[in-house]
Amino acid sequence: MKTELKRPALQQIEAVFSTARAEGRRVLYEFEVYQILNVIGLATPPVISSVNGRGGGSVLKRWRAGGVINW
Repeated sequence: MKTELKRPALQQIEAVFSTARAEGRRVLYEFEVYQILNVIGLATPPVISSVNGRGGGSVLKRWRAGGVINW
C-alpha cells in the first residue's frame, strides 16, 4: 500500500526539519516528532503548554532558556 502526502503536508513536515536545521540541530525534539505524526494522520499524546496552569509561558521556552522546570 503506497500513500502519498499532499503538498501542504509535505511543506509542514519540511518546516519542522527546517527549524531544527536553522537552530543547528540534527535531531528533532519530541514535540516536533509529534507534529509530524499529526500531519500524517497518526495519533499523539496530549501536549502540555504551560507550567502548573499559571500562564508562565511554554515549558519549551523555559527549557530552551536553561530554566528549571518544576512539576
